[in-house]
Amino acid sequence: EIASLHYRLAAYSFLMGDMDQSAKAFERGLELDIDSVEDFFEFCPEATNEVCFLNLLKSYLQKLNPSS
Repeated sequence: EIASLHYRLAAYSFLMGDMDQSAKAFERGLELDIDSVEDFFEFCPEATNEVCFLNLLKSYLQKLNPSS
């Protein structure tokens, strides 16, 4: 699987108004390659301040660095 495809699906779903699908695809992208998460925000800058995505990203970053 390629994380970038999941981030693209997440962006498309977000732009189409399907937040559930968008969040699922975004989370799968994070699982595959958190380092390429900027792809999602490049595809969909409108989502930059969406709490859902920020919380998922924060959660995955905490899993990677549990001491912070």
